[in-house]
Amino acid sequence: MKKLTLLTFLMAAGLTATFAQGRFSGGLELGFPTGTASNFWGVGFGLSARYEATIQDKLNWIATAGFVSYSGKDYNYGFGTTKIPSVTFIPLQGGIKYYFQEANNGF
Repeated sequence: MKKLTLLTFLMAAGLTATFAQGRFSGGLELGFPTGTASNFWGVGFGLSARYEATIQDKLNWIATAGFVSYSGKDYNYGFGTTKIPSVTFIPLQGGIKYYFQEANNGF
């Protein structure tokens, strides 16, 4: 986990220097398992990084990557208890963003 956090930070620092024309941002992630997944895993925590650059006036492209790790719970399956292992997800997102007002401002 520490290696992945360090790798994410180094990649973010490298992207900031490489893509000086765009905007770079990062965030903390919080995930809640739902349905039957909540029987096996607890709350998830992670980090994400986003890069946004201009295509045209008021039109940008975005790329987002991160990771979220969910801790496993103790699960009683009727005739014994077992520890469910932790799981990590790496969500990736890409797309375009249009600004209705001035570029890089507003929704």
